[in-house]
Amino acid sequence: MRTNKGFTLIEIAIVAAIVGIGAMMALSNLQSWNRHNNFVGFQRQVFSEIQEARSRAFSIKRQYRLTFDLDAETVLLERGNAGSGSTVWTADRATVSVPGGCSMDDIAWLRAGAGATPSSGMFYMVFSPGGDVYRLAGGVVTPLDTANIHLSSDLGETATVQLFCWTGKARLSLGTI
Repeated sequence: MRTNKGFTLIEIAIVAAIVGIGAMMALSNLQSWNRHNNFVGFQRQVFSEIQEARSRAFSIKRQYRLTFDLDAETVLLERGNAGSGSTVWTADRATVSVPGGCSMDDIAWLRAGAGATPSSGMFYMVFSPGGDVYRLAGGVVTPLDTANIHLSSDLGETATVQLFCWTGKARLSLGTI
């Protein structure tokens, strides 16, 4: 009596198809997980840069500013040359860039009932050693009450980094579109 050992070609093809489908599902989930983690990391970097600018301005007694380039989607921490009225700014750390699949939508700022929401160009947020926060535009310095940096990802996630300028507190709010 003869016994056949091994697998038929059809059995091997079925197993290969099942493994292939499982691998595609795992890869898709892995990519989504990676984009989500990049978005969360960017939120934390922006939040950290705000706190760092405020802390350094207070401790070093120099102005610090955050330069938000909404077109290039970057954030840069810069140190001023004086405690007030700085005219020269030098990069203090490396530029933080928005990761792929994410975007910095706009920055809403408010001062005594008036404000705006620029969605392109440069936005300068200046932190003074006394704890005040200003918006610098075209050489004009405007004190700020609040500033909201709106972030989003292609996964439908949104976040807002909100700075309460009169208290110096920053808050990260998460949402979904």
